[in-house]
Amino acid sequence: MRRSFAATGCGSLTVLLPPSRGAASALIRLGYERDGEVELSGHVFRRFRLHRERWRVTTPGSGR
Repeated sequence: MRRSFAATGCGSLTVLLPPSRGAASALIRLGYERDGEVELSGHVFRRFRLHRERWRVTTPGSGR
């Protein structure tokens, strides 16, 4: 994730999961937050977003 934030300069990263996937507990532990749903090609996905600031707070050695 450090590389993604550094390379893109973006303020957040998103992950899309289909509803058929189980709990997103691993994403939550990494600091992602539920951020609604998105429809792509007729399929609904749950969107999770990690803000750069939250990632810095939840990641040991991330330069806090």
